[in-house]
Amino acid sequence: MHHYVNEDLRQADNIHVPHRDTHALFNFAIGGSCNFLLDFKKYTLTAPVIVMVFPGQVHYIDHCRNVTGWSIAFDPLLMDAELAQTLECIFKDPFALDADCRLYDQLVQLLQLLEQINREASGSEQTAALQGLFVSTLQWVAGSLKDCCAQTAKVKDRSKAIELHFKTLLQAHFVSHKKPGFYSEQMNISTAYLGDTIKAMTGKSVTAHIQEISLLEAKRHLYKTDLSIKEICFLVGYDDPVHFGKLFKKTCGVTPLEFRKQIRE
Repeated sequence: MHHYVNEDLRQADNIHVPHRDTHALFNFAIGGSCNFLLDFKKYTLTAPVIVMVFPGQVHYIDHCRNVTGWSIAFDPLLMDAELAQTLECIFKDPFALDADCRLYDQLVQLLQLLEQINREASGSEQTAALQGLFVSTLQWVAGSLKDCCAQTAKVKDRSKAIELHFKTLLQAHFVSHKKPGFYSEQMNISTAYLGDTIKAMTGKSVTAHIQEISLLEAKRHLYKTDLSIKEICFLVGYDDPVHFGKLFKKTCGVTPLEFRKQIRE
């Protein structure tokens, strides 16, 4: 946990180098501004704003000035699947927060308390308590903001459970399993029922979700590594580089090599 107070984060800091993490990040800025890239989307951010970065997302800060706020790195295993899914839905993009709203005041108080406890914690029991308090803070944020997420607002429990289960399976198996039938079989429902439910909940087909997560992972490799297109094709679960290239261009509007050149510029 780090508390920034009116700081300029400079080029020497590691955060200015494009990178991916295995941990998650919760960032709450109450002052300052920055330019931020998250999975190939560029944002100009002005506090107050909440930014969450999930494991595997490519991110970096271009400029960061007069920043006041908190940044907390944590093991994603601290979140259960439902909490992680809700937060990923809410924080697809940075979330601007009104400084006059109740959640802003609550978050400031909660993070000040966590900061104090973090300084004083010693021993496994207090560390476990600190982790529990932080997860409770995440749950409080999720409960306060979940109505902002169309996927979690006013949906039937059964459909919500199916969507959550599918997306959990997808994260684990998208490289090795590209066909909807695998996911419906794992969930003990028909492929048609899975397809209808996911389409109704998200507006996209099961196949579209599989392609989307696969191509996002490909984009991350194109941006962060110098692997060949063929190597990246195999890494994200496709066995035909020609098909992969055509799918990438159809979906993204450019070839993989063109994307690499554009995003690095």
